[in-house]
Amino acid sequence: MTLHVIYSPCRERMLEAQKKHLPTFQAVPIATVRAGCARRSQMRQHNRPANVFVAGFIGSPKMKMLPVRVLSGGGEGVAVALPGGSSLVVPVKAGTNAANAELLLGIRPEHIRTADAGQFKGEAVLAERLGGLTILHADIGEKARLVVQTEGTDTTPLHSPIAMQVDPAHCHLFAADGKALAPLGKTCAA
Repeated sequence: MTLHVIYSPCRERMLEAQKKHLPTFQAVPIATVRAGCARRSQMRQHNRPANVFVAGFIGSPKMKMLPVRVLSGGGEGVAVALPGGSSLVVPVKAGTNAANAELLLGIRPEHIRTADAGQFKGEAVLAERLGGLTILHADIGEKARLVVQTEGTDTTPLHSPIAMQVDPAHCHLFAADGKALAPLGKTCAA
C-alpha cells in the first residue's frame, strides 16, 4: 500500500478518520465536492477561495478578514473604504453590491508587506520570530488586526508605528452571504 500525504491544517484528523474507516486508501489533495464531482484543487482554493469559510480554512496563518464599505464599482474593480481611512480598488466585479454596501476584505499574511507608506497604518503588537520568517501582528484600528508574514531578518520593534501595503490583485472581497466576488475578466467555474 502506498500512502500519499500532503500538508493541510486538518490533515492529521483526516488521516486518522480515514485509517479508522478505510483499511486501504490513498490520500488525495483536498477538493470541493459538489454532486459527487471534485471541483476545485487545494491551491486554487487557497489562491481564489469561493467563500469566507474556505478562505479561513485553507492556509496558515489564515486569511485575515476586515469589514469594509463599498465606495464605488466600475471597470477597474470595487473601491472600498479601509479601516483607518484609506481606500483600495480590488479588481473584482461589483455584482449587486452598491455604494455603502458592507463587505469583507480578505488578505493573506504573505501578501502584506511592511513599507514606509501604505494603505494600512497601525502598531506592531506581537512578533513571532520563527527563524526563516517573522509573523507580525499589527493593530490597525478598533478591534482590527492584520497579520503580516515577513522575512526572518525583520527587526520591527514592538509597540512602534508600522505601515503596511498590499497588492490589490491579491485581495479578495466577500459579500454578505459569504460568497467571493468574481475577479475581473474571468468567469468562475466553481
